[in-house]
Amino acid sequence: MSSGNKSFVLICTVISILALLIAGVNISRLFQIEKSSDINENSPQSEDVEEQFDVRNVSTTSIDVSPKTIDFGVVKADTVLIAQFRVFNKGGEWLYVQNLHADCICTSVEKDKSRVPPKDSVVITVKLDTKGKSGDNTIYATFRANTKELEHKLRLKAMIKPL
Repeated sequence: MSSGNKSFVLICTVISILALLIAGVNISRLFQIEKSSDINENSPQSEDVEEQFDVRNVSTTSIDVSPKTIDFGVVKADTVLIAQFRVFNKGGEWLYVQNLHADCICTSVEKDKSRVPPKDSVVITVKLDTKGKSGDNTIYATFRANTKELEHKLRLKAMIKPL
């Protein structure tokens, strides 16, 4: 390859990488090289577990969710309610938490980590925006995990009083 062609390829590569960075794409995976002996199917090397595999394809573990329901009682409308649920991995295998979602667009769900070693826990935070809501409300947030029961539900309850 001539030096002109090498320069052209290099410039195209740099432009492509910059475009990916500007678009917010995590390019670190493009440059990771792992030896097969370093890979353990029970503990992926990346926290981005959801893109790597399906929880149905790994060893199962057992969990304890505490609490399973949070009842805020009577609250005023236009309030953001924040609930935290602790999911404890009481089994002997790594726990993988994936596919968090709520049944209402007024609610967001986040986790502090995707993979949890045995005898450790993950905190799932659920935020409910009561704007435009009134009366008795029950919202569910769900997640998937590599447990005997694949899907798990977390429940928020609130009696919302209009302003």
